[in-house]
Amino acid sequence: FLAQKYLPKFIHGLHYRLLDVTTLKLVWQSMGGPPFDKRNSALIQQYFPGTIEIKGTLHDAYYDVQASMAEMNFYRFKLLRKLRRAG
Repeated sequence: FLAQKYLPKFIHGLHYRLLDVTTLKLVWQSMGGPPFDKRNSALIQQYFPGTIEIKGTLHDAYYDVQASMAEMNFYRFKLLRKLRRAG
């Protein structure tokens, strides 16, 4: 309600089709897939190419952004692959 009151242009741009990492994660887990381990730097580098060396800890903003990008790519890749096999 605060966003509707103070950010009407922002609210106007939202759509129910917007997805986030958690949405993909829940879909993937409902299909029985293993979760993405954000503590695994090799996995992050695998799914977020271009990351040369991940510095920081799980609670650092920079680390979290890189891990979230990798996580989204992980779920995107796994879900598309599974859906193509099913279809």
